[in-house]
Amino acid sequence: MTGALDKIGLLKPVTYKWIQDGNDGQGFIAHELQEVFPDAVVGEKDAVDKNGNPDYQTVDTSFLVATLVASIQELKAIVDAQQQEINALKNK
Repeated sequence: MTGALDKIGLLKPVTYKWIQDGNDGQGFIAHELQEVFPDAVVGEKDAVDKNGNPDYQTVDTSFLVATLVASIQELKAIVDAQQQEINALKNK
């Protein structure tokens, strides 16, 4: 997997309050997440059922795990390369 860090950079995490109980939450707006990770979201934005009731999208963030791990690995490679450069400069 390549380009994971760039893909993660496209995500827009949000904080929110649950309507039911007012508790704080954090996550993603489903239709925004769907643009970056289509497999992580089921349903369509603003969909309604046959009675006109909202048919909400659902999010499964488990689809993000592999890309998140790959992005951490990309960051580690960057940090390791920078550390080598720092060490080389210190030893001059």
